[in-house]
Amino acid sequence: MRKTTFTKIDKLLDALINFYAPEPIDDLVEDILYEEAERPSEIITACANAMGVIDGLDVGMLNNTDQKRVNKIRRKALRLTEISIDAIYDTNIEDNDSDS
Repeated sequence: MRKTTFTKIDKLLDALINFYAPEPIDDLVEDILYEEAERPSEIITACANAMGVIDGLDVGMLNNTDQKRVNKIRRKALRLTEISIDAIYDTNIEDNDSDS
């Protein structure tokens, strides 16, 4: 297909989109909320999932860049898990200490 054909198809698709969804797409995107993991338990779960993804990889078969990525994921997951467990521990210990 030539470039002019793509341009005509693009204009036709734009007209169809405007007909069926007259609201601009940008307005629809603003309504979508992305919720980040905020609770320590959610962060620990995300780290466990990340470790599960790289757990089965044979690091010896990876190139240097990918080996660095795997090590970076492990290091970050370990740090995030430690911080999250510390937060859970501190919250529960402080709650128990204040009850006494």
